[in-house]
Amino acid sequence: MKNILTIMKKEFARFFKDKRMVFAVLILPGLLIFLVYSFLGTNITKQLGEDTTKTATVYLVEPVPVGIEDGLNNLPNMEIKKASENDKIDDLLDKIKNKKIDIVMQFTTASDNKPDISIYYNSSNTTSMNAYTTINAMLEAMQHVELFHVNANSNTIYDVVDQKEAFGSIFGMFLPFLIITLMFSSCMSIAPESIAGEKDRGTIATLLVTPIKRSELAIGKVLSLSVLAMLCALSSFIGTVLSLPRLINQEIVDSSMKFEFSYQLTDYLLLLLIIVSTLLVLIGLISVISSYAKSVKEATTLIAPLMILTMVIGILSMFNTNSGSKNVGLYFIPIFNSLLAMGDIFAFNIALGPMLITIFSNLVYASLIIYLVTIMFKSEKVMFGR
Repeated sequence: MKNILTIMKKEFARFFKDKRMVFAVLILPGLLIFLVYSFLGTNITKQLGEDTTKTATVYLVEPVPVGIEDGLNNLPNMEIKKASENDKIDDLLDKIKNKKIDIVMQFTTASDNKPDISIYYNSSNTTSMNAYTTINAMLEAMQHVELFHVNANSNTIYDVVDQKEAFGSIFGMFLPFLIITLMFSSCMSIAPESIAGEKDRGTIATLLVTPIKRSELAIGKVLSLSVLAMLCALSSFIGTVLSLPRLINQEIVDSSMKFEFSYQLTDYLLLLLIIVSTLLVLIGLISVISSYAKSVKEATTLIAPLMILTMVIGILSMFNTNSGSKNVGLYFIPIFNSLLAMGDIFAFNIALGPMLITIFSNLVYASLIIYLVTIMFKSEKVMFGR
């Protein structure tokens, strides 16, 4: 244990003596998150991504005008159901809010004896929004002879979306991607220099012949990098916390909603745990590549594909934010699970099970990766060239 602490002190001294690296790793991530999120807070205008393949559940409140039901049955990805006498309209609207159903169509008779069609939907649910757009297009195509009125009452709110959930869904799509990008960049700036840099300078041989176990050397380096990565995580976390109030500004949310649209202490704690556990995985992966590389230049080259893969995973996670209930198995996939979990936190869609799965699986993956690094340090072929 003493030897591990000695290695850690050496790494800390090397890091904190480099003022440029301290700024790039500990200050810049949080600063960039704060500036980027604050800028986005004044420029968000619409939802991103759509799910056009999921079947929408459409409830019809009878009596249904002639021709409407046949037209609906011919639309793709629609499950048409008729509301029973026990189904109250308020209960159906609550189901739309909770994303249990997607559309409610109510039919009444207007003063000119033409059917008045009310279409209720939830714009924060992409399936509901897509179904509303499709049904509206169908009705507009049938309106060439003005057979009915659609959402004609200006005093009725047909979009039953919860505004808090709607804006949370937007944040849940892009904030995790930006966070993971800055986290990866910070890890990449410290890990290669610590391990591959020792090979570049020729000092790794000196360290390996000292009277300490190679496993202790590997663990000392990874633990020191993990502590530095956690400081980076704290910077990203602080930047996120400080920027969230600016994201929720007057241009997006009216003043009456500001207090309601807020994250709780438990949300922030879960976010911090997710960020820290993810950083341990990232720093471990980069440490493996740095141990394999002969130089910092080679390590940087080899890390590039991993960074691209991380960016692709980040983009893919955006299309899972509004997909309703997610497969729990997705929360076992490294990096992807963290993006989903962070998205759930920002979207006010926290489920304790997936959160715990994400944190626990990340810690398991990080432990396995650290063990792999210790094995690599014991290999003469890896440490002194192939």
